[in-house]
Amino acid sequence: MTYRVVISQKDRAMQITVEPNNFLKAFLGKKIGDTIDGGLIGYPGYEFIITGGSDVAGFPMRKDVAGGIKKRILVSKPCTGVRGKRIKKGDRIRILVRGNTITDQIVQVNCVVTKEGKVQLFIDKKEGDADAAPAEGAEAAKDDKKKKKK
Repeated sequence: MTYRVVISQKDRAMQITVEPNNFLKAFLGKKIGDTIDGGLIGYPGYEFIITGGSDVAGFPMRKDVAGGIKKRILVSKPCTGVRGKRIKKGDRIRILVRGNTITDQIVQVNCVVTKEGKVQLFIDKKEGDADAAPAEGAEAAKDDKKKKKK
């Protein structure tokens, strides 16, 4: 089983794959809102706060559900696990969510950086390269469409 950790900082995010032994040592038994040492997952000097996650079947974790269990809860407005158009004013629906404690069934954990280390987490792209690459690709696609029409 592969375990994923999604790390975000301001407007950036990245996903890393963590080996099962390291994941279980770092996260097993922790709750949403707890801090994690980045050295346990390969980023020494960093500290992360757990903000959520999801289990094997894709059910999201909720902070207000205690434990590491699945539970069907009744909600009356859009929130974790409910899309906006699914629920209207006055309606209540029952959804299945995971608790706030990380167990071996959790495969994705979402974290936010609270303390930065020496190693750069996010790699900046050069401005010239980022602007040039999509423009060339777009022009090539337009040329291909013109050739197909002829």
